[in-house]
Amino acid sequence: MLNLFTGLPGNGKTLYTLWYVKKWIEKENAERAKEGKELREIFYHGISNLMLPWTKIDPQKWMDCPPGSVIVIDEAQFVFEKKPNGSKLPAFYEQLAVHRHKGFDIVLITQNPSLVDNFVRKLVGKHLHIVRTFGMERAVVHEWMSVRESPERPSNRRDSIQHKWGYPKEVYAYYKSAEQHTVKRNIPMKVWGFGLVLIILACLVYYIYGSIQKKIHPDKALPAGAVAQQQVQGGVAHASYKNAVEDAHQFLFDRTPRVNGLPQTAPRYDEITKPTTAPYPASCVSNPKKCTCYTQQATPINVPEILCRDIVARGYFLDFDDKAGERNQMGKGSFAASDEIAKHSKEKPSYQLNEPLSKDVLSRGGFGEIDGDGYGVLATHTGGTQAIKSKL
Repeated sequence: MLNLFTGLPGNGKTLYTLWYVKKWIEKENAERAKEGKELREIFYHGISNLMLPWTKIDPQKWMDCPPGSVIVIDEAQFVFEKKPNGSKLPAFYEQLAVHRHKGFDIVLITQNPSLVDNFVRKLVGKHLHIVRTFGMERAVVHEWMSVRESPERPSNRRDSIQHKWGYPKEVYAYYKSAEQHTVKRNIPMKVWGFGLVLIILACLVYYIYGSIQKKIHPDKALPAGAVAQQQVQGGVAHASYKNAVEDAHQFLFDRTPRVNGLPQTAPRYDEITKPTTAPYPASCVSNPKKCTCYTQQATPINVPEILCRDIVARGYFLDFDDKAGERNQMGKGSFAASDEIAKHSKEKPSYQLNEPLSKDVLSRGGFGEIDGDGYGVLATHTGGTQAIKSKL
């Protein structure tokens, strides 16, 4: 294939070509060596003080190289210069049309495609144009499958296949080039302006975000002393005209229950509704069909049936002080079934106690008065009485 590498002076076209060809042929020769095939040689012209093990040739005799050779010609505009239309072309021009017959791969390096003869340009199978980025040690390589006229124009590079390439340090030692040391970094003002705009936008976003956060969480934006000064009795800060909308939202939020129907779950009451006790199965009743446990406030508690019956049979030890230790003397028995349980079962609930409980113990345990049948009636904090009865 005939490859054309172009680029303005100082853009690194020769540097890229040496890196590209070396990497390409070393990889191919490694595969050919595994297959026992003959390795490909590289011949060159026009590269000053080349340190690579390539062979220098007369560019007009490139056809005499061994079959399968790779031929690199720098400053190709001096070798394949433009000829007048209709003039007879030299043999080393015309042989380019049949270079694949001997398995040649040819790489031509020049500043612009227009500098070489039109006959040569029409034979190009791959065109790579190197554009250095603001004088820095990197470039963008534009690729086409045929010659692209005037590749120096950005509008003519829009349809290219683009590759970003950083200049490898080791490639500088491959040859001597004065161009690499004369190019100065030159970042256009519009790039600096774009960077400045990004910084301003970032600062603006940060400012807006901070302002929003201050409105959402005003206490977090003030020192602890300032917050304390704004507090009044009851823990509510003074309202002001400037934050009237936020105050209204906060007012509604503080008074909206988390659980619908239970006003005490509103955030306003968090400080006075902190737990002071924990529910536990204070009494369990069972019959052949079911077993139910109740808390110390006579409210049903979800206890697995196997555990419920185990409590009825053997009781359990409550290892924290509930300020009513006597009512936890469950032993191997249980408290008697409630009227509510009896309503749902035709079977009489079974229970047994190791010893009878006195009227005084029942009273101190929160069971209230004893009815005429000898059952204790449990008073609760939720109003009224629950007919959870204990056999005396």
